[in-house]
Amino acid sequence: MATTKISALTELTNPALADVLVINDVSASSTKKIQLSNLIPDDAVGIDELSATGTPGTDFLRGDNTWATPTDTNTTYSAGDFKLDDLGTPDDNTDLDFSTSAHGLVPKGTNTGNFLKDNGTWAEAGGGKILQVVSAGTATYAGSSTATYTDTGLTVTITPASTSNKILILGTQADCYKTSGNTNNSIHMRLMRDATEILDICDRALFTGSAIEKMENISFNYLDSPSLDVAITYKTQFHNQGAYAGVAAQQQNAGRSIITVMEIEA
Repeated sequence: MATTKISALTELTNPALADVLVINDVSASSTKKIQLSNLIPDDAVGIDELSATGTPGTDFLRGDNTWATPTDTNTTYSAGDFKLDDLGTPDDNTDLDFSTSAHGLVPKGTNTGNFLKDNGTWAEAGGGKILQVVSAGTATYAGSSTATYTDTGLTVTITPASTSNKILILGTQADCYKTSGNTNNSIHMRLMRDATEILDICDRALFTGSAIEKMENISFNYLDSPSLDVAITYKTQFHNQGAYAGVAAQQQNAGRSIITVMEIEA
């Protein structure tokens, strides 16, 4: 049915929700019926008229009864077109976090001093940290003229926090001395953990092959794995190699021997 416009009426009501408007044409002695649903305002445009001015399949009808061409939203951007900090505040999710299988963003921090692992998770720093340091020393003379080990007087005690931790031992035995009593005279020195030898520090130290005096410091270091979490005593012992003559540590009662132990976290 064609659309019919009515411009002469200032007000049109629909009494009793009628579907048809009946108009008597006096001059033509006829009656016309108009479907009310086909009535539109004077300034309205019919669908058939709109379709005639648009481009079927490409344009779209806007709210102001005009046709428009859609804007292409599939724009391709290059890496330099925008910066990450130009974007809005991100949501608190892990959608773009990196992993072992894909590149991505750094996960949200923990604010607890942890470090980021290469699998994308946060973890506490572990291994290699120094948990405690204990140091001791002596300048008291210690002598030997036999092949039996005796204490030098250099000793220190530490109690590890865990059986899995290691102990780094650093030491210097000061003023180690041999007499001129024999051409083969020399010092043999070792490092002890409690009653167990853990390091042969030197064998035939200060040996010269001639009957002369000699004195010098002897330094040592050792990384021990005691597997203990109780008090441990480290000390040095020495003797005259071959019991040829006299040897000593801290010969002058002045030079100070030092031993330092550090607990290293596993």
